[in-house]
Amino acid sequence: SLALLALGWGSHSLLTLLHGPTPPAWLQLVVFALLALLATLLGGLLPKAWVLDDPENAALRLGPLLESVNQALAPLLSAIEAVANVLLRAFGLPLQWDRLVPSLSASELESLIENDAVIGLEPDERNILEGVFSLRDTQVREVMVPRSGMVTLPLEACLSDLMEAVVSTRHARFPVIGESLDDVRGLLDLRLLAAPLVRGELTLDSPLSPYICPVARIQESASLADLLPQIRSGEPVLVVVDEHGGTEGLVTIADLTSEIVGDELEDDGDEADLIPLGGNCWRVAGDLEIFELNRQLGLKLPESDEHHTLAGFLLERLQHIPAAGEALNWEGDQFTVLTMDGPRIEDVKICLGERSNALIMSPQQD
Repeated sequence: SLALLALGWGSHSLLTLLHGPTPPAWLQLVVFALLALLATLLGGLLPKAWVLDDPENAALRLGPLLESVNQALAPLLSAIEAVANVLLRAFGLPLQWDRLVPSLSASELESLIENDAVIGLEPDERNILEGVFSLRDTQVREVMVPRSGMVTLPLEACLSDLMEAVVSTRHARFPVIGESLDDVRGLLDLRLLAAPLVRGELTLDSPLSPYICPVARIQESASLADLLPQIRSGEPVLVVVDEHGGTEGLVTIADLTSEIVGDELEDDGDEADLIPLGGNCWRVAGDLEIFELNRQLGLKLPESDEHHTLAGFLLERLQHIPAAGEALNWEGDQFTVLTMDGPRIEDVKICLGERSNALIMSPQQD
């Protein structure tokens, strides 16, 4: 804008210098074309090319200058805005100055990031932004702890029961259930018991029913974007329910942040979910989808509403939280738990029996 104003101011002086106060029409056309070219170059192309070539350096250099110009022109800009407001009100038009500022929709920004059209983003920053946008397309059921993996406490639990669960799982919050998993009564949070413990109000045999907190619920079909408002309201754990109100699992703020920034234990996502160990044995991630596992190894593991992953399948068959080294034989194949992360099955060793040998498909084949 300043370049255009300067060129317009100097055009009359240039014409007067070239041919006196009354220049011919052809000279006016030549000067007009020259000014249009300079305005395009100085007012648009050259500044944009410089900024796009080195945006951070350009911002550092231009920031103080633009701030000084804004402060110097603030009275003039305020006067112009006041006059414009009067005219808009006179014509009955709404005052919507924010529409004059160009902006990008979420889908437009997502498209720019996916197409590497945003300059200056580090790989980690790009991954986080992509994780944020994926919240709209990811359902809660995809990141939740399934009901077969939930560690719960009974309604009549005492402090010793809670401490035993804390030691075995390294978690601090546990759902409290009544007659079944579909009857979640609330949540016990070890952190909220710190004050009564310090005051000596609790012993190992003390019932914890007075300290049960309400727990929020969310539909399994909801997106992680729908989960954000409840997380912001201070709900660290939510019970995931189906359309009939039955308990499907749990979702926590850790599951949400893991979806955005990734798992710190993963090596930048390069570690495969299925690694051959030789001798018809494979190391498989516990959260690998059963559909994908069946496709890769030619298995026929059942999938149900209760579980969708290998870990869920094992928990349903074992009917308890396994320890590392525990094994399950199913239709001639052996499943051995290798590592655990609290109540979650992290890695499993699968050794295929002779029945499955002819069905093995290489994980690299798609």
